[in-house]
Amino acid sequence: MGQIVVEIEHGASWSFQDGPFGARSCTRFREVVWKAPSFEARSLWANGTYRSGGEVADAEIRAMLQSDDQTLMFLRYFARFSVIDFRAPFTLTGQIEASAKSPQFKWTNFAQIVGVGQLDPSTMLLTYDVGVVHPSRLASHQNG
Repeated sequence: MGQIVVEIEHGASWSFQDGPFGARSCTRFREVVWKAPSFEARSLWANGTYRSGGEVADAEIRAMLQSDDQTLMFLRYFARFSVIDFRAPFTLTGQIEASAKSPQFKWTNFAQIVGVGQLDPSTMLLTYDVGVVHPSRLASHQNG
């Protein structure tokens, strides 16, 4: 279903270590772009929160996107990655919601996105190859 590229904004990250869960941080992103075969969408707003401990961190990313036909889309996903080796691939799972005014994006109803990503520490770009899992696709595989 294409590729999502997240550009982390340098110097726009805050963290604290003390508290009931500790090791939390928040980051603002310069831009999120989703390029798919049938559309392209760019962020109007995006940020993420992180929780880490030991060798692994969890991230929750949220972005309001606008597609090339001006449809508003809300992207939310969770990613799990290594805090020891930032170059190691990591996974994501999430949801995309689109304005009901656009029939082109009706497929987002009940859809889950899944993917594998990687961080380039030199450019601070997260790049994910993503796919979509939809109940209608699963049902056709179970019946076939």
